[in-house]
This record gives sequence, structure tokens and C-alpha cells, in this order.
Amino acid sequence: MSGQQRAVTGPVVTGPAPKNHKPPSKASSKNSSKVPVTSKLAQPNKARSAFTHFCKATRAAVKSSLPEGDRKDKVMVNSLLLCTFEKLDDAELRKWREIEKKDEERYNEDVKDWNEKERALSANSEGESAASTQQQLPMAMSTAGPLAPLDEATLKKMKVAELKEEARKRSLKVGGKKPDLLARLYEFFNITPTPPTPKRPSSSSLQTPSPNKKPKSPSKSPARPPANVLQISPSLLSSVSPSSPWIDLCIPPSELRCSVTLTTGQSFNWYSIPPPSPSSPTSAWGNLKGSLFLGVILSHCILISETPTTTLARLLTPPPPTFSLKTFLHTYFQTEVSLSKLYVTWSCSLHFSEGLAKRLKGVRVLRQDPWETLVSFLASSNNAIPRIFKLSETIRREFGELLVELPGGRKIFSYPSLDKLGAVSVERYRELGFGYRDKFYRGTVDILSKEDGLVNNLNAQSYKKVTPRAWSILRKFFPFAVESPTLHSSVVASSESSESTPSTPSAPFTPFTVDEIKAALEILPGVGGKVAECVALFSCDCPDLVPADTHVLKMALRMDPELSKMKPGLKQNKMASDVIRKEFPGGYAGWAHSVLFVAELPSFKTEVEVDVTAALKIEGEEKEVKKSDRSDPTS
Repeated sequence: MSGQQRAVTGPVVTGPAPKNHKPPSKASSKNSSKVPVTSKLAQPNKARSAFTHFCKATRAAVKSSLPEGDRKDKVMVNSLLLCTFEKLDDAELRKWREIEKKDEERYNEDVKDWNEKERALSANSEGESAASTQQQLPMAMSTAGPLAPLDEATLKKMKVAELKEEARKRSLKVGGKKPDLLARLYEFFNITPTPPTPKRPSSSSLQTPSPNKKPKSPSKSPARPPANVLQISPSLLSSVSPSSPWIDLCIPPSELRCSVTLTTGQSFNWYSIPPPSPSSPTSAWGNLKGSLFLGVILSHCILISETPTTTLARLLTPPPPTFSLKTFLHTYFQTEVSLSKLYVTWSCSLHFSEGLAKRLKGVRVLRQDPWETLVSFLASSNNAIPRIFKLSETIRREFGELLVELPGGRKIFSYPSLDKLGAVSVERYRELGFGYRDKFYRGTVDILSKEDGLVNNLNAQSYKKVTPRAWSILRKFFPFAVESPTLHSSVVASSESSESTPSTPSAPFTPFTVDEIKAALEILPGVGGKVAECVALFSCDCPDLVPADTHVLKMALRMDPELSKMKPGLKQNKMASDVIRKEFPGGYAGWAHSVLFVAELPSFKTEVEVDVTAALKIEGEEKEVKKSDRSDPTS
């Protein structure tokens, strides 16, 4: 803890966990005296356990060590407190037990004093109770004597303040709502309230319903589907580009499952098409039951069907000359990386359970177009997945090119080009609901629209300095003019004839370092550390990048609780990413993080049969036991 944090009272919390350590008890000692609940005297404060005293002394320090967004997370704070308490050595634990013992002695003394005061109070009140009982009726009669009696109609017309005044005049309780006040006054005046008369049915309800008119359903109207759920019958899509056949991508389920890849926060240009059954759940966060997806990649509208054994694809827009949809999607899904072998490598980690690998198989990182990824993630600051998708859809609908019109009138648009967004004003972005992000789009387009010879003019503006090296990186991923857009690839994509399982994964080669790519992206307005890491991971071939945010910090704290002692900020976020990279070595930590991120999404937490967190804990303990058995030569 830093010196600026509040000092912690009580013993210092350090040292390894004791061998014969028992978890703290929440209740006080069984030998402590008990106090009747019905007493009028203030009850003495109950004795607290050693763990409760420890939490009271250290909770403020633990909260101050966490980011502001996680300080209200009681589960995280309590787990850190329990983890720290269980690591106390015998000497420190003995000190907290002594505090618990002294508190129990204090409580027993307070109970003795309380019992003596209670006996004295009861002895004094016994003599006065009889006289007070005899005086209550005459006092009430004398108080109400000169007051005129009230009838039921008059009482009902009174407001609450008037009823309280009448009750106060007659020495009645004045608390409660109007029905309570009326009940007391009715009892005082011996009034029997008139039962309410039933309402007569209206003339419209007595009419005979028309045989052609459907009766109104008493249930509420169905909730509006999320923005990334396309409500259309799959059979109607067969009329769109009927000459385009279904193509088998020959990718097994262990290598790709679109239901956990396309709509879970990497890309915001894929719609999930639910099955015809009305009971099938839909979620803006994706779900395990999705099987049909419609998306936009560059100038192509593609329909993807997930089957139990493979993945099929069909092109809904006219194909360009010499265009191979299979090769194009193999590049998009990065099938040269063997995901099943990565899962085997990650299973050595205590935080990547075998159950998680079985339930969430096929989670891949996409190789997207950098410009489309940048346009989407500029809207991601302080936003969730459904909101980011809605803003990305707005960008495509307002400024993109029409690709296809589906049955029912739904139109699908592409992402707008750089020059199209260059003509959009800041006020127009704000009208469309982008808020303070309007300047991000305007400033980014201004920088990327500059010609190479004018790059030095940017240094005099309010943006960060653009070096020739950074400018060459931006030009590589965001070219000024692209006549025939294709997915960039620093790795040779799978060919049309390559239909076997991908080879052993190896980190892709890029002529720039990861730090150089991040620094170049952060030149653009609205691109901070997290957005730069997301764009680099999902479109710039940086598979070992772990975007640092609150989700990553929670994962890293489970892997290394010592991280909570650092001061919140950029350094702690960087260390959190380093912890995950250390936990998943081999150059693909960003891919492993994507699997853990999907497991944390709301819809997958509820759809997975066993809670992921519990499964990680149980299987992690089993792996620790197996490791200890291997290291013990006597076993």
C-alpha cells in the first residue's frame, strides 16, 4: 500500500498461510450471553469474530488499492480480504484471536450490566402499570369528550394531515398511511366501514366480440430484439442471389464456432439470425445456440451457417472476378493457426479448465480490415457491445454503400470509405447519437486524409507528433486510396486446395514491432491504449496483445492477487496484461484472453451448464494436486 493511503489499525497483515488454519467464523462465540430481543433498553454491541475485526481494519486499504470502478464490487473486495486473512502466519492470527477474545469479554460484561438495568426497570414499571391502565380510559374520555364525533363519510374525505391531527387530539397513534389512520379512528368511534361496491362492467365489455376480430392477449408485447439480431426467416434468404451456392469451408468445430466468435465483441458487422422457433432466446451478447449469421466484410455480404460438423458460407453480393470465397474466409478466420493445439497448450494453465475448453470450443480471433475495425472501436469508449454495434450500424446505414436488400425491405450497407467520412461534419455525428465521440471521427479522418507530403503540417496541430516511421505504419494499414480492397495478410492464408487441419501455430511476422504499431495508432484522436490494442489484435496481426481494461484486471487479479497492491492506473493495467501473457506464453495470449472474455459475457454465463468461475476453481485445485503428486518422489 502507498504512503498516501489511510493507515490500517491492528496487526500488520503479512506472512504465509498457517498449516492448521481454520476459516474465520461469522458468528460470535457460543459461550457469549444472549440478550432478549423484546427489551426496551438499547442492546449491547455483539461480539465480533477475528475475521470481522480484520476486515474492519483493512477494508479501506484494500478498496483504495483497487480501481474506482471495482471498489463497489463486494465479491472482489471480500475475496481479497479472505485471501489475505488466510495467509496470516500463526503469530498474526494469534493477535486477531486475542482481539476476538477481548471483545467477547467486553460483550459478557455489557450483558451483565444490561440485565441489572432491565431488572431495575421492570421493578419500577410494575407498580406504575396498574395505575396507568386505570387512568388511560378516563384521560381518553376527557380528551375526546368535548370533541364532536365524526362519521365515516367525513373521515374518508379528510387528507392524511387532517387525519393525523384528529388522531393526535384523541391520543391515538399518528404513524402510517391513510388506511392505518382510518382503521384507528374507525375503532375509536366504533364505526363499521362500508364494504366497497364492485365496479359494473362497461358497455363495451358486454358487447359480443366480432368473429373476425382477434381477442387481445393479456400478456405483454414481446421485447424488441437486439440490434444485432436479424428477424428474418432463413427460407426467405434463399431468394437472395440464388445462383450463389453454399461452400463448405472444411473447418471442423474444434477450429471454428461462429456462435462464439462473430458476435462477442471482436467484430460489429455480423447479424445473428435466430431459428424459426419463437422460444429460441436472443441476446445482444451472442449465445451458444446461434447457427446462422449474416455479415459485411469490405464490399461483400456473406451468409454463414454453422453445422455440427463444419461451417458453410454463401455470397449474397455479386462476386468480383477471380474471387474465391473460401480463400477469403480462411484468411478472415486465420485458419493457418491451429486452435486445437493452442487449447492443449493453454490447458496447462490453472485458469484454463478442461470444462471451459469443451463448452467454449472454436473461439478464434478474426483478421479484420483495419479501417473497419478502427471505425467500430472509435465508438467503444464507455460503451458495451450492444451499443457499439448500434453505432457501427448507424455509420454503415448513413454513409455506406448499399450492398443488398433482403426480403421484407431490410437493407445491408458496407462501411463508408475514408473520403465519404471526410464529408461528414461534427454536428452530423452528434445528431446521430455519437455524443462526445464526434470529434474522434472528424480528427481521425483529417489525419488519415493527408497526403504523404503534408504529414509535417500535422506536427503544428494539437495532435501528437507524427514521425515518418509512425506515418508509414498508418499508411500500411490505412492506405489513402484502395482500388480493389482485400484483406491484408502478413501470413500466407490457406489456399483453395488446403482443406486439412492447420499446421502448428507460429506467431505471424510483421515488419513493425507491436509497440510501434500501438504508438502509431494512438496518434489518432480517440484512440487510447485499449482501443489501440483492440485494433492491433483484431486487424494488425498482433496475437500476443491483451487489451487492458476492467475485465483483464479481474482476470489478472485471480491469477496474481499481489497485483491489487499496485496503484490503479496505466502501470497496473500494463502489469495485468503482462500477467496474462506470462500465464499463456507462446505468442497467442490475446487469443487465450478472447476465450476467457467470452466466458465472462452475460449470455454465456447463463447458458453454460456449470458456472465457469466454479469450474475454473475446482479444476485448478485438481491440477495443483496433480502437479504436487508429480513433484513428490515418494508418491
